[in-house]
Amino acid sequence: MTLHILEWSALGAFGFGKEAFADALAGRTHPPVSWRELKGDRGHPFPYLKADLSRLKDDLPPRATRRMDVFGRIAAMLAADLLRGMPEDERRDLGLIVSTGFGSFSTNMEFLDSVIAQGAAGASPMLFSSTVHNSAQAAVTILFGLQGPAVTLSAFDSSLSGAFLLADAWLAAGRVEKVLVLASDDLPALEAYHRLRSTGIPDATKPEGLPAEGGTAFLIGRSGPLSLELEKEAGAGPIFGTSGPGVRCHARVYGRIACAPGFELAAAAAALEGVWNPGNMDLDGGVDVELAPAGGVPHRRRLRRA
Repeated sequence: MTLHILEWSALGAFGFGKEAFADALAGRTHPPVSWRELKGDRGHPFPYLKADLSRLKDDLPPRATRRMDVFGRIAAMLAADLLRGMPEDERRDLGLIVSTGFGSFSTNMEFLDSVIAQGAAGASPMLFSSTVHNSAQAAVTILFGLQGPAVTLSAFDSSLSGAFLLADAWLAAGRVEKVLVLASDDLPALEAYHRLRSTGIPDATKPEGLPAEGGTAFLIGRSGPLSLELEKEAGAGPIFGTSGPGVRCHARVYGRIACAPGFELAAAAAALEGVWNPGNMDLDGGVDVELAPAGGVPHRRRLRRA
């Protein structure tokens, strides 16, 4: 099974787009640390890596995104970056898959807070509209006029691997010619609160251990500059992933996030395209990327130059 990556993008505290991601990978820039007050723990600000959404207004009118939550805005920014030059007739038949670890959990909890505070009659209808995991998917399809199949997958670290399997099935069945795969996550307050209570306040000087927001995007087709292949066994080349022996992890750039496998795949793409030089590394055979959590079912794929 082989998929082809036509284009990709990334978004995090490091900035937005290929160049920003490559600069962070090369160590030319470092993701700034933000601080967040948690309910019930006043006086204990929590460090995290906040997604840089400052360029959202450059691609989408504020009126169209002002009611979207952070999860949806991340997805919308990534989609806008890859769909910017695509003709409208191609957009209509484009498949869309949003892969996410937490989905709209943050907004769901905010909505429940409004129910508790004001009762069912006073609960926020604006929050309610974004309480389902496919809220970001719905927003992207409406904003960009997509009419092809659209699905949201949420299986934590394994979400992206499932997204590529589904994309391959759609392409093989002839349902679509291209698929936009988004991997997006924000930081739920309860996740930060659990981290605070279980392990204490993270070390703000170590970005690889900080909870984070952000995501990656991949435009998949039948041909393209990079080929993504399923490998049953590990290859002899470099391996990018989140953990394991011999695996290179780049969490210092994007932090601790459920959609981390997408950033590792983006790092491999950046290396193979030459927008980032990973140093003394043989890339002729491609890069193996772990798209599943350590200890889970292996989903290793090899990214090569086509």
